[in-house]
Amino acid sequence: MGPRQCNDKMAFLRRAGALLVAATLSLNGCAQEAAGPVEGFAGLVAVDEPNAAVVGREILGNGGTAADAAVAMAFALAVTYPSRAGLAGGGACLAFSAQTKSTDALVFLPLPGLIGTGTLPLLPRAMAALNARHGSLRWELILSPAENLARFGYDMSRALAQDFAVGGQTLLTDPEAQAIFAPAGRVQTGVPVVQAQLAATLSALRQQGAGYFHGSGFTARYVEATALAGLPIDGEALRGAVPALLPPVALRVGDTTAWFTPPPAANGLLAAELYLMLAQMLDAGGDPQAELLHLFLEASAQAFADRAGWLGPGGQSSLPVEEVLNASRLQGLAPDLGEGGHHPAAALRPTPQALIEPSGGTGFVAGDRFGNAVACSFTMNGLFGAGRMAAGTGMVLAAPPPQGLSVSPVAVLVASEGSGRFYFGAAGGDGAAAATAVTRVLFEVLENQRSLAQAMEEGRVHHNGLPDVAFAEERIPVDLLQALTQRGHNVRTLPAMGLVNAFWCPDALATRGDQCQVENDPRGFGLTQRAE
Repeated sequence: MGPRQCNDKMAFLRRAGALLVAATLSLNGCAQEAAGPVEGFAGLVAVDEPNAAVVGREILGNGGTAADAAVAMAFALAVTYPSRAGLAGGGACLAFSAQTKSTDALVFLPLPGLIGTGTLPLLPRAMAALNARHGSLRWELILSPAENLARFGYDMSRALAQDFAVGGQTLLTDPEAQAIFAPAGRVQTGVPVVQAQLAATLSALRQQGAGYFHGSGFTARYVEATALAGLPIDGEALRGAVPALLPPVALRVGDTTAWFTPPPAANGLLAAELYLMLAQMLDAGGDPQAELLHLFLEASAQAFADRAGWLGPGGQSSLPVEEVLNASRLQGLAPDLGEGGHHPAAALRPTPQALIEPSGGTGFVAGDRFGNAVACSFTMNGLFGAGRMAAGTGMVLAAPPPQGLSVSPVAVLVASEGSGRFYFGAAGGDGAAAATAVTRVLFEVLENQRSLAQAMEEGRVHHNGLPDVAFAEERIPVDLLQALTQRGHNVRTLPAMGLVNAFWCPDALATRGDQCQVENDPRGFGLTQRAE
């Protein structure tokens, strides 16, 4: 799908705290026709924050593509889920086109500019690129839902309130933030949240386009605001900053291709490497659960150790992707991986490195009736980013990434390049565990033939290479945890790890979309929506 302009007319209504979108579309000349509200299946979305899910559903239900829904939800998340996504943050997206039978990757990480410690806000330009390449609705119509949420307010969701309880105290020391999110002195679920300054910023973006962030007027004010917040950026770097349109990491899975987010969103490549190692080590459905968890931990530790060998500056890979995923190379790294008990981290090659990765982050998936799909993963380089706001903009600032890296965004799409039939999409959040969580769900569905709901419910394990700790969720039965300990793992339990949103269409999205399985992670407070 190339760039196209279509005449649209949309009326946005807000009732009982939910934003409803009504649209009348005129799409003469568009490659994929969509005239007005759709009868029957229109698409589906899965998002970590419910208000954004409603926005995505209504965009799809009124003729928009998966990319239109994705752009609208990304801006909505910047309003309703600023703990994990924002205009000053970034991320990575995959977009599959049923028309061209190909997948694009957009990478727009919040990384520092030429000078200073602040990060460059690339989300608006990235969403503009996604809209131009894969959308059907006009830019201003897609931004209106987020602007209305900011201007007229939304009810504080459990997802955002929970994040405030975990890590939002620093942000609430800012008087502007406290007035917005805790006007009565504390954060409360269900209380209306109004963000007038953010609405004004979104209004300017809606009217002037994504270039507004990179023009002289806004740039000067934003440079001043970031300096006041102690996170200065270089104005020239902001003016010239653009997202990267890259080929995704491609991995053959049976008769399909799995596309992962590419470096510098480096954990997409790590997830592909982990999946390939698991496929080499396991027979589909043939291993007892304790052995599967053991092998997953061993493969996870080796994948993170290997990442230390190819991870270069800014998240780039020092090796070609094809070499990283070369099956012979992976087998040579640890030919006896998984045999016997746990291989200590000190015995892994290359030697693992301790790398502090940003926590937080969120992702969503969207699919439409045409068979197109988008999966995006976002980061603020930490929960609530830097815990500061850019004065006069309503924007929560992203944190400087540890060691200059912002590697946690990860997403995957699975389709047949030959037929253009789309089957699976997933996006992760919550730091380094996003990569292992997405891989586990993908593996359970494609290799172990579990339902998507079962794959989501499975207790997760994660090994980061260093420290030499087998992290395991508390939901895993005690006997399985004991079995891991007996195999030599240093088990440490956590309530939950990773957040995944996904959908799985065994008969392909465009042919039987109404039969697709779509799931939020039960560890979060998100929402799935079908547009029908």
